[in-house]
Amino acid sequence: MVNPFFYPFRGGTENYVLDLSKYLVSKGHEVDVICSREKGQAKEENLFGINVHRLNSIILYKLPALLPPPYAHPIGYTYTGYKLLKKINPDFIHLHSRYFLSYYPLLLHKKLLHKKLFLTIHNSRPEDINWQTNFFGGLFDDLFGNFLMRRTDFIFANSQYSLDVTVPKNYPKKQTGVAYNGIYVKNWKRRKTNLKDEVGAEFLLLTDARLVPQKGIEYLLEAVKGLDFDFHLIIKGRFDASGFDYENKIRKLMSSRELKGRVTLKPERLTEEEMVELYSAADVFVLPSLHEPFGIVLIQAMAAETPVVSTNVGGIPEVLADTALMVPSRDSEALRKAIEKYLSDSKLRKKKAKEAYERVKKNFDWSVVGKQVEEVYEQFLN
Repeated sequence: MVNPFFYPFRGGTENYVLDLSKYLVSKGHEVDVICSREKGQAKEENLFGINVHRLNSIILYKLPALLPPPYAHPIGYTYTGYKLLKKINPDFIHLHSRYFLSYYPLLLHKKLLHKKLFLTIHNSRPEDINWQTNFFGGLFDDLFGNFLMRRTDFIFANSQYSLDVTVPKNYPKKQTGVAYNGIYVKNWKRRKTNLKDEVGAEFLLLTDARLVPQKGIEYLLEAVKGLDFDFHLIIKGRFDASGFDYENKIRKLMSSRELKGRVTLKPERLTEEEMVELYSAADVFVLPSLHEPFGIVLIQAMAAETPVVSTNVGGIPEVLADTALMVPSRDSEALRKAIEKYLSDSKLRKKKAKEAYERVKKNFDWSVVGKQVEEVYEQFLN
């Protein structure tokens, strides 16, 4: 496995690489991870049965708005990466990011070592976010991403949507497949909590997202302004460099007369246990994204049996199917009506929560997702 960062760094891709590696180790496979080395980390270590190799790197933690940090550049990777791969001598290489040009020498390594190269698309080609992200994200793929993808041997994506909009049109379809994001469902099972009592409202609403324009949080805040219910909204997330004065916009909405005292922002990092407690306390989970290749927070909410309201964009309909209420993006009125529908109907909430739990168990548990990836590895290599 090759990815610029790895545990204890926690992000969507890093969590995926960690959990997939854990699954493969549990099935008797030997897994090595190559990544960049952050300050204070060992060069070589074994974590959860995974052999971790960290390369000395230049890591940039502050970058312009359109280039979300951090960015890792392993020093002399053309040589050091080749030397390390030659020593490990894997059956194949699996890359998990197309956005780090510093890791593109893998294309040379795979040729020199006669290895197969898999790629997973965790971030689809951007659509309908804003013109800057759409243009520059698309331009990156046109200039670099497509160059990499055409030279890999097999491409996974986290949804069919991501495959359809991202993979070059002339890439062989038989060398592509969907490998959804996964979770260990039992770890996210709903449990008793007193959190809602501490909030002191009849209904607790929750969202969990990076606080950037893509996530559509302003539409959620506009939507809940008009709710005729005793509610409290928790926004779990941190502001990122957006370049559009987004933080001021959100904070202004939060402090408006209609929402004052009804919204709590939780920017701190929470453990998995703490996140399960949040989901368990919530009556409704809302993800108002403008663009979403998959949305792992959705399957976390589904596993915790928290009914979901979301937008019907990107890969979200693939994840939710008919187990949730979906509305068009950028439509605060439709969002408000969907939330109201849940809050006024406890039977509907229970029904959708049950359906969602059954769906996540069947499709998104690592026992299912890991097996699908493992089978592709074996079939392809044979």
